[in-house]
Amino acid sequence: MMAGEDADYIPSAALLPNDAEQVQELVRICNEYKVPIWTISTGKNLGYGSAAPGETGQVILDLHRMNRIINVDPEVCTALIEPGVTYQQLYDYIQEKGYKLWLDPPAPSAIAGPVGNTLDRGVGYTPYGEHFMFQCGMEVVLANGEMIRTGMGGIENSSSWQVFKWGYGPYIDGLFTQSNYGVVTKMGLWLMPEPPAYRPF
Repeated sequence: MMAGEDADYIPSAALLPNDAEQVQELVRICNEYKVPIWTISTGKNLGYGSAAPGETGQVILDLHRMNRIINVDPEVCTALIEPGVTYQQLYDYIQEKGYKLWLDPPAPSAIAGPVGNTLDRGVGYTPYGEHFMFQCGMEVVLANGEMIRTGMGGIENSSSWQVFKWGYGPYIDGLFTQSNYGVVTKMGLWLMPEPPAYRPF
């Protein structure tokens, strides 16, 4: 639902890349021809944004096909995922593997994605509720099509990309939240170890 008339939010096209390399090419082309992009991950980040573009004529860059869970490490409680992964998909994967890990989804939407929700500075209802505080490392396509990795991901073959967020030099991850400075194609998350006991209220 948008504030205003539907005619104010009609996209000129929708682009559905399958991987980060296709995102790079699409962003380069849009940049060259000065075509504005409206990026969505799952398109279901209820309460924080919309799949409809901010204004008529923008191209929707729909990343829902990029839905791979690249890694979940049950020892250090981390995950590396693509933007099309939903909370439900990540939860199902963790359950299937038998890992003793918890997620912190926004209520009530398991169909939303951790990447989109984190970039919109979404919140949940556990001690990990401020989602941006518990992301660790991003792969980002910039407007010129160049790809960067933040934190320890900037080091080739780093084994601590999702473990230590600060890396070398300035911490820039916040630039990519609630902004259009880049398209996030991978994100690291800190997951919560399952407590020995809990009581919901």
